[in-house]
Amino acid sequence: MMSHRRVHSLHHVRTALYNTTGESRLNYTLLWACQKNNQDLARAMLRLGADIKCSNGTMTYMPLTFAATEGHEEIVKLLLEHDPSIVNEAAERGDRALRRAIWKGHI
Repeated sequence: MMSHRRVHSLHHVRTALYNTTGESRLNYTLLWACQKNNQDLARAMLRLGADIKCSNGTMTYMPLTFAATEGHEEIVKLLLEHDPSIVNEAAERGDRALRRAIWKGHI
């Protein structure tokens, strides 16, 4: 689901795969989608109940931090529309999405 681009053009296959994503994988898949700029997958994981404030265990980045750091403007918009309060959330190590975006040159 995450690695094969052709799956994204097959609506019924994509929907079936999304619906079988185990609860423990929702957050990981949301983080991956935000880092890789996969809007459909991010939207689906949020719809299925992924935690928008989850963080990556190794770097402790939240989905918004990943998207902002990579300059994925549409993912950032999607996340902020889903929960505007996350703009002020800090990941465990204190990285804020806005600071990361500026640091990487994504105005």
